[in-house]
Order: sequence, then C-alpha cells, then structure tokens
Amino acid sequence: MIMFKFNKEDYNKDPKLYRGEHERPFFVPVFFKKDCLNRYFLKPEFKCSLNETYGTISHDKFDICFGINKNKKVIMWLGDVENLPEKEQKHLYPFNIDSDHDIASQFYDAQILRKISDSVKEVEILMQKSKINKIFDKKFGFNLFKEVFQDDDVDEVLECVKKYSKIVMNQEEYFKAYIIEWNDILIKDIQKIELIKFLKSKEIETKKDGHSLGEIKLLEKLIQKEMTNNNIIFPYFVLLDLRDWSGHNGLEVKFKDSLERLSLKESDSNNYELIYKTLVEKIIEFHNKILLWRTF
Repeated sequence: MIMFKFNKEDYNKDPKLYRGEHERPFFVPVFFKKDCLNRYFLKPEFKCSLNETYGTISHDKFDICFGINKNKKVIMWLGDVENLPEKEQKHLYPFNIDSDHDIASQFYDAQILRKISDSVKEVEILMQKSKINKIFDKKFGFNLFKEVFQDDDVDEVLECVKKYSKIVMNQEEYFKAYIIEWNDILIKDIQKIELIKFLKSKEIETKKDGHSLGEIKLLEKLIQKEMTNNNIIFPYFVLLDLRDWSGHNGLEVKFKDSLERLSLKESDSNNYELIYKTLVEKIIEFHNKILLWRTF
C-alpha cells in the first residue's frame, strides 16, 4: 500500500470528521498539488463534474470526490485515496503535499454537511472538447476543434468554473449573448478544412449545389460514416438556429422550432434559463456519444 502523508490533527480536531481513534482514519484529508487533476480533466477515459470547489472523477473502475481550498490545494479523503486502483495511487503520490489545515470548500460542505451544489455543466463541455480532440487525433488523424484546454491548464479550467457558476440567464439579452458565445466556442471552432480533407479522402461529398457544406453538415457526414444514428448531432443544429435567431430579426420560426427539438413547450418560450440548461444538457449528451468512440 502506498503511504500517503497526512496530518491526523485535521481529523482529531474536527468533531464533524472524527469517527473514533484510528491509525489511518477514512475522513482525514490528504492534500495534493492542483496539477494532479490534469490527468482527470482532459483524458477521454475520465469524466469530471465540477462546481467552484467540489468535483467528482468517474472512471470504469472507480469514482472519487475531491475539493479545492482557497490556496488551490486539492483535498481527498484518505479512505477514498487508499481504495483507488494502484495505478491511480501511483499517479497521485508525487503530487502529495503537507496539509495546510484548510479544508473549507464545497467538498467539505457536500461530503460532511450534506449541502449539495450543482456542477458547472459548461465546464464539462469545455473539457469534453479537449477529450474529443484526443479521440479525433487518434481515430482520424486530426483535431476537430481549434481551441481546447491543454494538458497543463488546470488554472484555466478553474477560472472557467468561476465564470460559468455566476452566469445570469433570466433575460433575453443574456440568453442571446451566451448562445452567440457557445456558437463561437463550438461550431465556429470546428476545423472545417481538416474535416473536408478527411471526408474527401474517404470519397464523401463535401459540397451541395457547388458550395461547400457548413461545419455541422460536414461533421454530420463524418458521423453518418461512423454511426447508424446520425441524429445525435441535432443539438449543434439547434445551437446554430438559436444563433441565427439571436443575431437577426424575423427568425422567430427558428426559435419556435428549436423549442420543439429540445422537447420544450411554447409556454416555455420566456423561460430562458430552462432553454439554456436544456440545450447545454443535450450538447453534453451528444459529446458523450462521441466520446464512446474511444472504446471502438
């Protein structure tokens, strides 16, 4: 067993953690450098959910929760760490550091006080982009997106968590602004030239009526080649339609059609938070289906 260092006083002096005298208490906090998270944020085989100071890591063989204190130290419970597969323990061990005795975080609130906070779904999408790039590079020889988190971007990930955990979505102007932003982050960020090059190499048509297809149509062509259910890309089409509606007058039909495709009612048309959250969830579901390609 790998012997992680910890300070037992963190356990003994907190009545909410203390469960009696043990040599290696389950609920003693173990501290790590934040860089230990790079592996979990960006590799396709892991799924991470985050809010500001609480996260979960999921894998086929394990699940573990972690916190981030105000000093950007990562916190895990010793019992959870020691139950990890040996490979993961060996990964974490070089990042193991002395306790700074500060475990105040949403991790502590959720795990000990049972105060649950919602994860920041937008950051999950951004992490998915990095993972999708890795899969595309391995499977097709090119990256799908231009701008993604790099392998040492833990700080940038955490900054995005702060940004998207504070968004306001109760007015049409804010809704439109974020729709335009996500269109730039996802659709406009697709490497169209690389897609065309790959599809042409497979003798797949990339034009219609003499004009090159758009990014989503090209991606749909690739999905049709790889999967029988090619309708999985529909959230991107909804995002594009909402982007058109956001930037131009007279396109209410696209907004109404978008609600229907998201399985929302006409009475939800003023509930911009619901529309936004539903679209975000559908995009995550689409990306998760793409991420399954790593197992093919």
